[in-house]
Amino acid sequence: MTILTFEMLRELVQDRDLNLRINITEDEIKDKSKGDGLSKTIFIFQTSWFIVQCLVRHLQGLGVTQFELTTGALASLNAITLLLWWKKPLGVRAPMRVLLPRALTERERNAGVSNP
Repeated sequence: MTILTFEMLRELVQDRDLNLRINITEDEIKDKSKGDGLSKTIFIFQTSWFIVQCLVRHLQGLGVTQFELTTGALASLNAITLLLWWKKPLGVRAPMRVLLPRALTERERNAGVSNP
C-alpha cells in the first residue's frame, strides 16, 4: 500500500492507458466537512452588526474612522471568501482508497521526490 501524493496522481493521470477511477459520492464529501453552520452564522451576524453600526453612525452625522473603514473592507473580503468556500469541506482527515489496476512504476512512485 502506498500513500498517493498529488504529484503521483498527476503522473498517473498522464497515462492514457490507465483507467483510473476514483469513486466518491457527494454525500461522502459532505460527511468530511467540518465547517458547521454555527460558525458561519456567527460570522454573518458579527459582520452585519458592524456594518449596521457604521451606517447608523454615518446617518447620525458622526464620523467613521479609518480603522473602521479598513475593518469594513477586510470584512467584505472575508464575506466574499465565505461565499466562495460555502460548500468547501474543511479538516478532511479520513483517507480514501484509490484502487489501481496495476502496480506503480518507479517514475510514478518517485514523482515529486527530489534527489540530492
